[in-house]
Amino acid sequence: MVFNPQMRNTSQVAAASVEFFRQKIVVGLNPTVRVKKPLPLISGFCLRDEKGNEVPYQILQHEPEGHGLRYSDYSYPSKRLTERFHVLVDAAQVPGLGFARYRVELQKSMPVYHSSLRAQENFLENDYLRVEVQGNGAINLLDKRTGEHFSGLHVFEDGGDAGDEYNYSYPRKDAIFTSQDAAATVTLVETGPLRATLAIALTLSLPEGLMDSRRSRARRRVQLPIRTRVSLYHNQPWVEFQTTVENTAKDHRLRVLFPSGFRTNISYADSQFGLTRREHHAVNPAEFKIEVPTAVHPMQRGVTILEGERGLTIATAGMPEYELKAEEPGTLAITLLRCVARLSGGDLLTRPGGEAGWITYTPEAQCPGTHTFRYAIIPHTASQFEAYGYVNEQLENFHLPFLAMRRGGEPAVDLAPFGMALSPSSLVLSACKPAEDEQGFILRIYNPTAVSVPGELVSACALRSVWLTQLNERDVQELQVEAGKRVRFEVGPRKILSLRLKFVVRL
Repeated sequence: MVFNPQMRNTSQVAAASVEFFRQKIVVGLNPTVRVKKPLPLISGFCLRDEKGNEVPYQILQHEPEGHGLRYSDYSYPSKRLTERFHVLVDAAQVPGLGFARYRVELQKSMPVYHSSLRAQENFLENDYLRVEVQGNGAINLLDKRTGEHFSGLHVFEDGGDAGDEYNYSYPRKDAIFTSQDAAATVTLVETGPLRATLAIALTLSLPEGLMDSRRSRARRRVQLPIRTRVSLYHNQPWVEFQTTVENTAKDHRLRVLFPSGFRTNISYADSQFGLTRREHHAVNPAEFKIEVPTAVHPMQRGVTILEGERGLTIATAGMPEYELKAEEPGTLAITLLRCVARLSGGDLLTRPGGEAGWITYTPEAQCPGTHTFRYAIIPHTASQFEAYGYVNEQLENFHLPFLAMRRGGEPAVDLAPFGMALSPSSLVLSACKPAEDEQGFILRIYNPTAVSVPGELVSACALRSVWLTQLNERDVQELQVEAGKRVRFEVGPRKILSLRLKFVVRL
């Protein structure tokens, strides 16, 4: 079973597991119980949707001897020997906030599926994009729909950080290291009809920290391994990255760079209830006596840059800091790690006004150990960004993957009434939650574009009433519900709209 957490019908490749019973494991000493031999390993299986159509899948991992628990309402859980497959499922057109069920059928052999996804030792390709990996681990990206080519994306940059937990500050004598001259190892680790993955391994030789004076980086070096998995799905027009860093250095800032080749100093950051347009300029630190304006800025789901009809968005998961470099127009820098030793300090070049708080030493703020980051490159046109529907769809697909679960037998409730579709896709869902007074559900959306957008909400579950509310959830105006399931509304440019939904059946 797959659940779509988005509020629109969409298709994704979902990660799931398929489990087959082999043997019941007896717990404790009981000489009267005869233990049966394990069932043989299966020879093949297929997945079918509720209409009986076969659904393509891809096996990621096979566990011939796994262990599972079966829970009971009347006794302790029973342990079972199982055969488990970790798979990717091609889940197509799952309703928003709804479910899709797939039936597992045994067969004599494993099915073979074909797709447009192609992969070799240094490139990945689907119908939308072609990705090539350079010898230093950087990425060349071709958008096959527009012919737009990006070269040298995804370069790691490391500089000293003499700041604190409040502010970044470069040391007086900094030393910058990048992966431009790295010798990367590239391996094709996953190939199939739904997803293909290249693994890139490289190592940066970095100063172990700052000198005792904190004015420059140390002479002694440590090795910082970086491993990146670059994945391309058969049906998605973006490239996904998962980077794992073993942090062995201190007092440094590690970032990943995306030199787009655009000549622009303007960025558009996904923010709370809208898009934030920023112009990025170099400043003279000597002009600021208290605090130098920061070059880095916050974002929520991602950041976009444009030039002419070209556009590029970097989506990130839990990495909210970026910079559009003033000295290198068109180069986006996404912060992976900031490693410092103090809550606050009084010697920051970027904050000459003094301490921002207590001078408390915080060794864990050096971020030692292993860290994993997930992000994506989404190429598009400027028109697609201005209308925003296409970009919003890709951001939601990246941030809201389908959730899969295993169930035996029929579900306890009918899943057909579940589902809700919000349109158009340029409207962004901000919240879907129970009302504070427990009278219905609050649906909060916003329009990040510069034009008014006519919106529509269609619910699979019959609506009793829909009210336009304020942010404090006070009802303002009742809206007309068409055929018991459809409501229309207008969302002004850069406006927030809150709706109170009450259903005929209490959910």
